[in-house]
Amino acid sequence: MRNTLLPISLVALVLAATAVTTAARTQPARTQVVTDQKTGTILFIVGGHEQARIDASGLHVRQDVDYGGVIRDAGQPGYDGRQMKAAHAQ
Repeated sequence: MRNTLLPISLVALVLAATAVTTAARTQPARTQVVTDQKTGTILFIVGGHEQARIDASGLHVRQDVDYGGVIRDAGQPGYDGRQMKAAHAQ
């Protein structure tokens, strides 16, 4: 009995592992960061649905944004100045 049970258990384990691996390959990930070079967009997929995107016009979020600091509007010149300063520091 013991000699028969071990090979059957091993076959069942291999079949289960194969099924899980196949399912992982065929189903898209529920959480992804997708870059679209054609449109110049970065998409954030959570729970299988787009929740946010970044494109040339800014950051777009489907629901709430929680933060613990300060949101400051420095305008485009302020942003560009900070980026130039950071680039020169490197």
